[in-house]
Amino acid sequence: MATEACKATEYKEDYILSTLAAAYAETGDFESARKYAAQAVEAKPSPNAEPTRKDELQKELDSYKANKPWREALPEDNQKKPDVQKSTGATAAGDGSADKKSTDKPKKKKKKKKPAPPPEDSDSPSK
Repeated sequence: MATEACKATEYKEDYILSTLAAAYAETGDFESARKYAAQAVEAKPSPNAEPTRKDELQKELDSYKANKPWREALPEDNQKKPDVQKSTGATAAGDGSADKKSTDKPKKKKKKKKPAPPPEDSDSPSK
């Protein structure tokens, strides 16, 4: 989908190129990730882009140069997981263990659904 979005925008929108680069990095294709991240850094920013956008794109490219995926932290992630560094997906120890999902809270058990009663036999008389 990111490739189609890039084609539709003629590979000129930095944030779409960034998405394509992130997709390649997640699949382990860091060569392609670096290529599209570099294009994102060089692309003309959209009129409503934040001034820090180019800095973020450069950090993303640097991550791909180190063969590491780039993950943007959600605001609630920072509150729940203080050991995760913003946007890198790495722990404070730098061992990459943040890629594994972990939580301090115990997991809630799902209630088991009762099996549906067997269908009534159409040959038997109704009550």
